[in-house]
Amino acid sequence: VCVCQWVESNGILQMLGATARPFYMVLVDVRDVESPVVTYVPEHMLESVKFNEVKKFLPKELQEEKKKPPEVVHPFVYSLFYGQNKNGDYLPTDELMARYGEFKNFQ
Repeated sequence: VCVCQWVESNGILQMLGATARPFYMVLVDVRDVESPVVTYVPEHMLESVKFNEVKKFLPKELQEEKKKPPEVVHPFVYSLFYGQNKNGDYLPTDELMARYGEFKNFQ
């Protein structure tokens, strides 16, 4: 689905100030859903959290060994990112960097 179709079909333009608010494409980990899902989230709905704050939700055996967030399992990850750095931040491809410039880090 084209983002333009998504915007139109979901009434995004009717939202107060929607054209001034950035939306972020979010890849939902396929381990959490039955098939690959891509969703769009307005910036004001995103919350910055540190991995140490959320790793308590991992199984006990993984809590101690995990130094960085686990990799997101989604078929689009490899076409959008080169991988993760030592902190677990995703490294965008040159194409994404050329199109969007600097990325905000929500981790």
